[in-house]
Amino acid sequence: MKMKLIPIVLLLLSISVNAQIWNGTLEKDSKGQFKGDIFLDSWKKSTLNSPDKTHFIKDYTLKMKVWDYLGEPMEMYAFQWSRNVSYTVKVGDEIRSITLEKLKAYPDLIKRFNNIRPIKVDIEISGIAGDASKENTTNYYVVGKINVPEEINPVALHFTYTVKDVDLLIAKAGEFREPTIAGSPPTWNEFFNWSYDPPIKAKNVYFNISEANFKKLSEEEQKLRIKNIKNIWKQIKLMKLQLKIKTLEWPELEMIDIIKTYDRYRNKTKELSPQEKIEAELAKLQRTEEYTNNDEWGELPELKNPVLIITENGKSIKYLDTDIVLFDIKEGYINNLCEVYENDFRIAKAPYFRVTTDGDFNRYYLIDKDGKKLLSDKYSNIRYYNSEIQGYEHSDMKGEYFEVTHTDDVKKIKYDNRSSGNSGGGKKISISFRKTKIVYQTIYTYDVDLNLISTRTSNYKI
Repeated sequence: MKMKLIPIVLLLLSISVNAQIWNGTLEKDSKGQFKGDIFLDSWKKSTLNSPDKTHFIKDYTLKMKVWDYLGEPMEMYAFQWSRNVSYTVKVGDEIRSITLEKLKAYPDLIKRFNNIRPIKVDIEISGIAGDASKENTTNYYVVGKINVPEEINPVALHFTYTVKDVDLLIAKAGEFREPTIAGSPPTWNEFFNWSYDPPIKAKNVYFNISEANFKKLSEEEQKLRIKNIKNIWKQIKLMKLQLKIKTLEWPELEMIDIIKTYDRYRNKTKELSPQEKIEAELAKLQRTEEYTNNDEWGELPELKNPVLIITENGKSIKYLDTDIVLFDIKEGYINNLCEVYENDFRIAKAPYFRVTTDGDFNRYYLIDKDGKKLLSDKYSNIRYYNSEIQGYEHSDMKGEYFEVTHTDDVKKIKYDNRSSGNSGGGKKISISFRKTKIVYQTIYTYDVDLNLISTRTSNYKI
């Protein structure tokens, strides 16, 4: 009986592999462009529900056009989406949902509900590509194959690419904003990432490398790599694609405030608590009004998360463009572990802040934006390490961990110094003593979530 099951299992596996479901197909047109709309609905739950914790997106369409223009890669994208009847967010300690049906008695909340749209969307596309030749296909690789220098026989190409938020125009549900200017990556190496399964070798062959590694290549090596990638584009006539939302962010403060305002309306209460006043102000930053003019210049304003800043005197943490102060101090000085200066504002890039206090060695402690102390002690240094630059980062959060240094009690040790001289002839040896301090330090390494990774000790003389 077991032996009879084996062929059936193999057959089912073969069917599942060959029955690959693609979200869309793009063919090269007479102008050399791959252009089309790729639609993805809510049936593909693994690509929709996983990143969308609000369950607000019902389906979406990626409108795309990619092509070679005078030897350079060009791209244009737009994002259109439709919504479900409700969204779900965490309000305080409770998971809450709201629908238009519940809001029907409150026109102001209906308008705010209708204007909700994602703050940020990154879409990952992947698939296979070939020359559309039927002679060089199998049941799975229905796109044909192409020639590459490393192989005698043609191969089927795989590709991946992330369409980043900066290249997408996002409108409210049911609408899309048509791009007017095409974009272009730095080089072909930063465009579609190509690879293939070699018939003999064990590992996949990749044509692209990271942008940082590409810059390290010699000019001739860069030209050769770009030439090989461009050669792929010249041969490709057909692509089959799959879509996946890689990053999805919503204006959650606004979505939460809609529910809280609805609660107040129903309970007929208008007065806000101090905390509710802060939350309502932050929700305004994420709110947008519908553009009603029907003209080619009409665009929705950009939605952005509130920006944390440190005041010029270094005494307070607040939100930009508001009077909301989250934390302030009378003595000391506040730094963000990673901050940048923009238009005379000290913008916080990291979620943690360092407060300077008086003291010989341990003069810093770590807080969050609300002033909550995150580590129980004071430290002589708190730094954010960036492994990419192999050093400590001050302006961007691109590393893996924090290094926190605590200086232990200083120990004083006497050292004797013998001055040169001859004891003969009535001369005496001069002996002097000096006190040397040995400073012992403990260095704690934390990840970005402040989980302790390792501890090490060191010492030095002063």
